[in-house]
Amino acid sequence: MKAMKESPGNENHRNENLRNEHPNNRVLKVAWDMAKLQGGVVMGATAVAFLLNMAFYFTRGSFSDGGFNFMIHLQERAYIFFLVAGILILGKMMGDYIKVGVTRREFFFGNLLSSLFLVLSLFVVGLFLHGILSLVLTGYVFSEGLEIGRLVPSFLEMLQYYFVGWLIALIFKRFSVIKGVLILLGVAFPAFMFSMLPAMMIESDGGPHLTGLAFPIQGIIFTGIIIWVIYLTIRRFPYAIE
Repeated sequence: MKAMKESPGNENHRNENLRNEHPNNRVLKVAWDMAKLQGGVVMGATAVAFLLNMAFYFTRGSFSDGGFNFMIHLQERAYIFFLVAGILILGKMMGDYIKVGVTRREFFFGNLLSSLFLVLSLFVVGLFLHGILSLVLTGYVFSEGLEIGRLVPSFLEMLQYYFVGWLIALIFKRFSVIKGVLILLGVAFPAFMFSMLPAMMIESDGGPHLTGLAFPIQGIIFTGIIIWVIYLTIRRFPYAIE
């Protein structure tokens, strides 16, 4: 038996209640909804990666950097997911929230909190699963090929991919295709040169190696710039409400 469609009166009442909510509550509502929506997909993909890693171990017989590393495997495949998620998230989701009284600013901060939670969850769950695999397959909680300190910049890069995807969607929806391409090309080259700064800081004669410090600082600055541009753009985003 089909469920009865919600009457317009009830829907308007629900939407009006959301509009009357405190702005902080609306931000948390967006954050929670987006975390559930994207988190389910991420955890499902992580479970698949876990099973593939087990299969890879039994076919190759190696777990750490000599053959395979679950965390590295997870990171490499998470980049493309976060890029696509960032592109897709602006579409219908933002329009639906605007229709029920959530402002663009509240959607921005809610989705920002959701993305931080998403990446942190992936880091914790991935590290936990890596520890289980390492303990079962090698007898150690963490295999020799895993350096936790070097994972932090990689997960910061996942946030960057997510925000870049979000920015791409904003640019193409805010401007025409031609203008969008030109803007992206104008941003891509400076971004690439900025990302190369850590490599330029490494001394070739075996002197101080600054990569470990430079990458996090460079990544934080770059991420902050992207977030700032998204915030300025999304507040002026001309989203039509049907």
